[in-house]
Amino acid sequence: MESGPQEEERTIVRVGNRTFWVELLGGVKPEGAEKVIGAFVNGRVRYDSDDLKDEVSRIDLTQPTWLTTGDGENWINFSHASQNTLIKFQLNGDEVTVHKVTGHGWTARYE
Repeated sequence: MESGPQEEERTIVRVGNRTFWVELLGGVKPEGAEKVIGAFVNGRVRYDSDDLKDEVSRIDLTQPTWLTTGDGENWINFSHASQNTLIKFQLNGDEVTVHKVTGHGWTARYE
């Protein structure tokens, strides 16, 4: 029997008094998602370069849609006003370090 399209499953992630509905992929657990999303929405972000910092400053980091990990890479997607932005990052304690930003048909990569 062929299966039809599957509904995406979202998880409730709470950061402070905010609630986010986020799709967790690649084995990401809600506790890990809370740390990552908390770092982004609360400004605990470091950057590999000033150019990346400038790119991320233009992104609405309050609209995370999914989070994944695999092959040694971590990615988070933010969507706002029909725009998707992917950010490759590393979690260090309660901070994230941004390594790459991809979206809107452009890529800023400074590794």
